[in-house]
Amino acid sequence: ISNQYFDICQGDSIIIGLNIYDSTGIYIDTLSSINNCDSLVFTHINISIPAPQIILTSNSLQLSVIGGIAPYTIEVGNQNGIIVTANLSSTSLSYNYNPIINGLYYFIVIDDLGCISDTIFYLVDIFPTFINEFGINSLNIFPNPSRDVFNVEFTSDSKQSIEVRVVNLIGEIIFSENLENFEGEYTHSFNLSEYSKGVYLLEITTNNGVINKKLILQ
Repeated sequence: ISNQYFDICQGDSIIIGLNIYDSTGIYIDTLSSINNCDSLVFTHINISIPAPQIILTSNSLQLSVIGGIAPYTIEVGNQNGIIVTANLSSTSLSYNYNPIINGLYYFIVIDDLGCISDTIFYLVDIFPTFINEFGINSLNIFPNPSRDVFNVEFTSDSKQSIEVRVVNLIGEIIFSENLENFEGEYTHSFNLSEYSKGVYLLEITTNNGVINKKLILQ
């Protein structure tokens, strides 16, 4: 009788004799040697699943990890790309990040085995937005909340490149439009009736930054 222990990532598997195992558990196999001697092999498999968590406290994102195998590497970013990568030891399983702009933030964890977590998202909307700083004025979204159609209006003070997007809270793009050298009044109606109820994000990217506004679909 022998025991063997494996920690593997979700989606990986272990081959013992003619059997393939890909779930947490204890598996018993009878293996024969070249001398026709049988032996029992107990295979202990643990699936490592790191799970990131985000809590907003006092304008700080508290990032923590449960599950998986320490130490961890974490990646934090937003609509502008990666912001920070850091290491978490087995004695320190949390990390605080103070966002400086509104937006959709993401958090990914890689544990010591190289197992990669699902990506989780958090919408930060704690800072006042002075839209005229972005060369945009008279931004109006109506109705909001809405059961289907959102009307968006704004004015660009000068010629600039503008991208208008609607995304969901996992970062999937619902709508995208690029406006080159745009100046003047913009109007568009977004029909989200085919999408699940919840919170969506309107992003208006200008030469000076990104404006983020919630769209609440009821």
